[in-house]
Amino acid sequence: MTFLPVVARELTVKSRQLSTYRSRAGAAAAMVVMFTLVLIISRNDSQRVIGQRLLNSCGMLALGFTIISGLFLTADSISAEKRDGTIGLLFLTDLKPYDVLFGKLAGSSLNALFGLLAVFPVLALPILVGGVTGSEFARLLLAFAAAAFFSLSIGLLASVVSREAKDALTAALAAMFVFSVLMPALWWLIALATQKGTMGMPSDNAFNFLLWPCPVYTYLKAFATEYGAGSGRVAYWSSLWTLLGISVACLVGATLLLPRVWHNTAETPILWSRLKSLFRKAAGARRRIDNGNPIFSLCMHDTRTRRQVRTTLIVLLPLWFSFLVLSVTRKNGNEPLFCAAFFTAYAAHLAIKIFIALEASRRFAEDRQSGALELLLVTPIPIKEILKGQLAALKRQFRGVLIVLCVMNAMMMFCVVHFSKQLRTNQDETMIAFGMIFFGGMFALAFDFPGLTWLAMWRGMKSRKHHFAVIVTMLQILAPGWLLAFLLIISESRIGHHGPAFVVGIWFATGAVVSLVTSIKARRNITTQFRTVAVDRF
Repeated sequence: MTFLPVVARELTVKSRQLSTYRSRAGAAAAMVVMFTLVLIISRNDSQRVIGQRLLNSCGMLALGFTIISGLFLTADSISAEKRDGTIGLLFLTDLKPYDVLFGKLAGSSLNALFGLLAVFPVLALPILVGGVTGSEFARLLLAFAAAAFFSLSIGLLASVVSREAKDALTAALAAMFVFSVLMPALWWLIALATQKGTMGMPSDNAFNFLLWPCPVYTYLKAFATEYGAGSGRVAYWSSLWTLLGISVACLVGATLLLPRVWHNTAETPILWSRLKSLFRKAAGARRRIDNGNPIFSLCMHDTRTRRQVRTTLIVLLPLWFSFLVLSVTRKNGNEPLFCAAFFTAYAAHLAIKIFIALEASRRFAEDRQSGALELLLVTPIPIKEILKGQLAALKRQFRGVLIVLCVMNAMMMFCVVHFSKQLRTNQDETMIAFGMIFFGGMFALAFDFPGLTWLAMWRGMKSRKHHFAVIVTMLQILAPGWLLAFLLIISESRIGHHGPAFVVGIWFATGAVVSLVTSIKARRNITTQFRTVAVDRF
């Protein structure tokens, strides 16, 4: 047997797929477009400023692509084999667990690796412009490589311990959230408690190890200004080696767990199911969920998404509330705390939108893969009732969560108005900007919900992989507003003339228009082509 035969097979399959070449060309094209736009915006600045701005803008785009692609590409690699029942056949051969894992890692990570290699030449162009050194560029490349390996390894481990695609992707996103958001937030709270909290990242904090597993921290410490300041060199290499160590640990853990969990089925143990039934009856929690639509009842009986959403809010809400209360009660350092509360609230909004896309696309994606959607069309249930039941279940599942998010926005706006002196938001322009952010966030939820649901259902039917449908849905709905706001922010002349309220207004207006147009188009597609797509499985 050849060395790592599954790797050779996966690479051979990938080399014949058109998506391998499209992803590489698409990543390079997106980076060239970003480079050109930033260069046009910054044409009147000095060469040093232009070089640093180009590297920052393109580097942030590359880092986001690296982290997201790694999770989405590997999160369903092993779990898909579990559902199909094919991974057990591999263990009947002389293959070892590491053969299977490295094969899946090679096949899943090829698109991300090619995309990252395609953008490296564009990232090197700021060296020619000025203001960027070769060593700074080399450190950034190492940071991108470590972040890619880190993201891919977490996704692979989540795929090994999960069976369903949605559960694997949720576990991978949760792990990345813990390392990239929760641990830095914990570091900030500890720093504030010890009177060392600032907007920056002080190097003399004994709890800086909480920041090392964060890929964003490694990326920031790679720049010359951070690397050469204080213990920046130690912080960069410590963070880099921490990412690599966690990645290797994830691969080792996946290798050890795979032989023990590959045969797990989706069946619940009889004893546990009976105990769960007794507890529900004793608590009076069992009730009949039915509105006359069988699709609605079927969707509502699956409570996994609701449990995951509740767990997310249980983690984020106390953290957000702590930052918000401290921001209005402390005598100094209020602005950093309020910024932390703001970004925690935004993380909650983004997480709920991801859950909406996951749940809206899951039912049709899984049923089309298994052929159940084709059998459903044989029943007397019309297509209109199928879509109506799916939408009604989604509204029931996320109605309370959306209300909680609106309450969070209202509470933050209340703090901005009534504690304006502590937060230094008593200026009219600042007050207007925050008002547009918080009330615009409420309206964005109203516009994004139908856009996400209709587009996710349509993409779930069209895509081969569930996680592809999710990431395409999120990018199509949210990316235009993000990109336009980002370009306006880095344009100093436009910010200085119109102010932050203009940027916020453009951001939400763009998002509302995109969501409205997308929902109308996706609804028309799924209502007119539902039967054609359902019976034509790939």
